[in-house]
Amino acid sequence: MKRALVAESSVMRGLLARSLDIATIVASSFAGWWLETGSTGWFEGDFLRAALIGLLLTGICSAHWAVYRSWRGTPLRSELEAVLGAWLLAVLLLVPVLELTGEPDEYGRHWLLYWALFGTAGLAGWRVLMRRAQRYVHTGGRDVRRVVLVTNGGFGLQIIEQLATARWAGFEFVGWFDERDGDDGRISAAAVQRCLGPTERLAGFVEDGNADEVWIALPFRAEARLRSILWSLRHCTADIRLVPDISSFRLLNHSLGEVAGLPVINLSSTPMSGRNRLLKAIEDRTLAGACLILAAPLLLVIALGVYLTTPGPLFFRPVRLGYDGRPFRAWKFRCAVPHAGRNRFTRFGVFLRHTGLEGLPQLLNVLDGSMAIVGPCPHAAAYNAQYKARVDGYMSRFKVKPGLTGWAQIHGHDQRIESIEDMERRLALDLEYIENWSLELDLRIVLLTVWQMAGRVLGGLRKAAAQQIRH
Repeated sequence: MKRALVAESSVMRGLLARSLDIATIVASSFAGWWLETGSTGWFEGDFLRAALIGLLLTGICSAHWAVYRSWRGTPLRSELEAVLGAWLLAVLLLVPVLELTGEPDEYGRHWLLYWALFGTAGLAGWRVLMRRAQRYVHTGGRDVRRVVLVTNGGFGLQIIEQLATARWAGFEFVGWFDERDGDDGRISAAAVQRCLGPTERLAGFVEDGNADEVWIALPFRAEARLRSILWSLRHCTADIRLVPDISSFRLLNHSLGEVAGLPVINLSSTPMSGRNRLLKAIEDRTLAGACLILAAPLLLVIALGVYLTTPGPLFFRPVRLGYDGRPFRAWKFRCAVPHAGRNRFTRFGVFLRHTGLEGLPQLLNVLDGSMAIVGPCPHAAAYNAQYKARVDGYMSRFKVKPGLTGWAQIHGHDQRIESIEDMERRLALDLEYIENWSLELDLRIVLLTVWQMAGRVLGGLRKAAAQQIRH
């Protein structure tokens, strides 16, 4: 009976989410129309048609992005990325549709922008409030799914500790069944108290309706035991999940997937695929174009300074490795002149390197797709050859495009690498960025970079002024 109520509650949540989304989109469209026209009446012909088309496109995009699947136990950020990604894609698709079905002026110049902004705030806002309400309900022991675990210790002990405190996510840990051959003394007293007996009792326990889900945490070599457990549960209606122990592998953006109809576990893969790749491309091109326009006067001043202080071409074009290890030529302002077989940095060049302004022309690399605004620092070829065989996981940093700035750079790791330890610390930050990538993280890094660069420029100008006064 309780299991049926949980299932019914899940269906009701799905219907409620769809209803709230429809109400939010309609209300946002009306609010934008009211701001655009100043009318307090209901929609008029063209606006009503556009609103209905927008609702249809949102439904199609939401189905493609699996917006209304169960988000129980998943981070709020993942749900918001799917919801807002589907909504903004629908808005982008609506623009050419309106161009084909009517004159753009019929809808007002700002109506669609108002609609997009209000819709974004509304769709995200009610989900944040809903998550808070669900957390309160789950913590109180209502609307939770009861979970039993099958394990032989080891990795299973970590799951027991996490499940014991997972009620906030909508799971109630009932206990675990022991798959060990004997008592090896590694089980804590608290875990022993939650033990429900040997695995032979599992099927009867679940058939009596004492659990909604069975989680199996056994090593890969225990295939025969896994088959036996699944056979014993063949008459049960509880959900069965396999929790593989992949903690011993070096993981990067790991996930479950399907390739050619085959289930796979992605142990190390790029996060820049599918919708993430599209969002990242839009972000990079938009920011790069805006930065080039805003920084055009500064670029002209720097180019003039390089021309007056450095003989030869304005730009330095070093070869760097990009996404998937593919070589490309970066754009940089020249900071040095050849002298006696070595590069001699000019005073202006030292200023550019200290402030990071030498890399501003790399915005062109962002526009041509060889670089990103945010990503791991593109290393010189000598660094790649030196460290890829000495630092474990070094080549994983090429699973995304190199960037003008990055997570490592804003943490102070933008200076010359002097040791393996320096490279390991930088790599750890690069992989942390890749594992946790999001548009929000990129924006945070960009803002911190601008703040740090402004401080460096002011510091460099003060230092130059002080030197001029001394001379």
